[in-house]
Amino acid sequence: MNEFNLTTTYLEQKFNEFNSAYFKGELKMPTLVVFKSKSLNGQFSWKHNLKGEMIKSVIRISNYYKRSEFDFCNTLIHEMIHLYIRQNNIKDTRPHHGRVFYSIADRINKEGGWNIQRCNPNRGIESNVKQDFVVASFEQNGKRFVFVINKKKVGYYINCFNRYASYYINPIIFKTNNTKEFSNYCVCRSRVRGYYKTIDEFNKLLEEKTELIYNGEILSVYNRAG
Repeated sequence: MNEFNLTTTYLEQKFNEFNSAYFKGELKMPTLVVFKSKSLNGQFSWKHNLKGEMIKSVIRISNYYKRSEFDFCNTLIHEMIHLYIRQNNIKDTRPHHGRVFYSIADRINKEGGWNIQRCNPNRGIESNVKQDFVVASFEQNGKRFVFVINKKKVGYYINCFNRYASYYINPIIFKTNNTKEFSNYCVCRSRVRGYYKTIDEFNKLLEEKTELIYNGEILSVYNRAG
C-alpha cells in the first residue's frame, strides 16, 4: 500500500466535496483534526447550548495506521453522517449507529461505492508509529497463543508462567518492532488477551524478534517491576 499523507487541508477539501455530493451542501464545516489513535479511526464530538442546539462540532481522523486514501475518506464520510444526524436533531434508534445512521450509510455506499460500516477493523495494518512490543506466547492445543504485554509487567507474567507451569506450556517472551502484526493487539497488564497462531505462523514471528527475553529461563532483565 502506498503511504498516504493525511492533512487537515486535504480533509477540508474532501469534506466540501462529500458535503456537496451526499448531503446537498447542508453540513456546517466542523473543526477538522488529524490525530493518532490506536483504537479509533475517526471520532465526532460536539458542544451544545442550553437549548440543545449544536454550537461547535469536531471531526477527528486518525492516521495511526498506514491506511489508503479510500479508507481515510470512508472514515470521514462515516463521521459526516454523525454530524448530519446531530445537526438536524434526528432521533435514531441507537445512540450512535441506529437505523437512521445505517440508512444514510447504505444510500451513500450505493451512490459512491463506499464501504461505510459501524467500524472498520485495523488488524494486520501497519502502524505509522514506530514502536517496540513485548510479546508473550505459550502452547495450547497444538497452537501458540500470542499476546502483547506491558513492558513493566514482564516479571509478573514470568511469575505466572512459573506458578502455573502445567497450563502455560513452553512460554516465551520476546521483543519485536513488527508494527504490522502487533499494532492492533491490546496491551495486557494482568490478563491474557490475544490470538491463536499456528506453530509455523508463530515461528515466523519469532524469527523477526529483536530480543529474546524469556524461554523458560530469564535471558535478559527487561523492566521486571511487577
